[in-house]
Amino acid sequence: MKRQIDLSEISDGKLYDIDDLCRLGCSDCAGCSSCCHDTEGLFLDPLDTARLAFITGKDFMSLISEELELTMADEMLLPKMKMDSRSACHFLDENGRCSVHAYRPGICRLFPLGRYYENDDYRYFLQTLECRKHDRYKVRIRDWLDEEDAEGYHDYIMSWHRFLKLLEEKLPLLTDESRSSVTSYILKVFFLAPYHCTAEEDGRDFRTDLFFSEYFGRMLQVRQALSSLFPEPLVPDFDS
Repeated sequence: MKRQIDLSEISDGKLYDIDDLCRLGCSDCAGCSSCCHDTEGLFLDPLDTARLAFITGKDFMSLISEELELTMADEMLLPKMKMDSRSACHFLDENGRCSVHAYRPGICRLFPLGRYYENDDYRYFLQTLECRKHDRYKVRIRDWLDEEDAEGYHDYIMSWHRFLKLLEEKLPLLTDESRSSVTSYILKVFFLAPYHCTAEEDGRDFRTDLFFSEYFGRMLQVRQALSSLFPEPLVPDFDS
């Protein structure tokens, strides 16, 4: 979610593109899991929860009952990571390793990077105060994110960001009843309804290309539904 920050206080003062090198390497964390403890406010997007549902075999509501929780943020009811009795992520195993690493949420892939949005796009910045590891070595950001379709992922992130930004602006204009109906509808469409992201005929597991196709179809559905509530041009093409 949005943060009011001064980049000069928390970063190295640089903005990076996806093919830039940045000091991120940490020898696979070498068993360190400090960033997986006491991490309140790690909100998840639809791709995050779809991946977690796939790897755990649980539906969204089952995840909410243990590993995740729903919280209001920027006028929306959204899922976020929930800490266990150790004040640790529920997916952290007894050896301090991520049990869902290949399907980890985008914010985990990003860390210790952050996104800086400007001019209807974003670049990356290095959070210098977050990771406890020192003497990190340079890694290409594209490799660090570990996304098979980095360009498709960028378009998806921008679509979701624009959508949440618009809702943050427009939802306060609605009555309490209408606002509750909209937030419930969005939660149902983007999170509660399962995604079909496997293709059994080619033997692959979770496929982000199938997710993106379904997600943008749902975004079109939502845009059309909200057009009856928000008069044009208040509802732009979220996925454009």
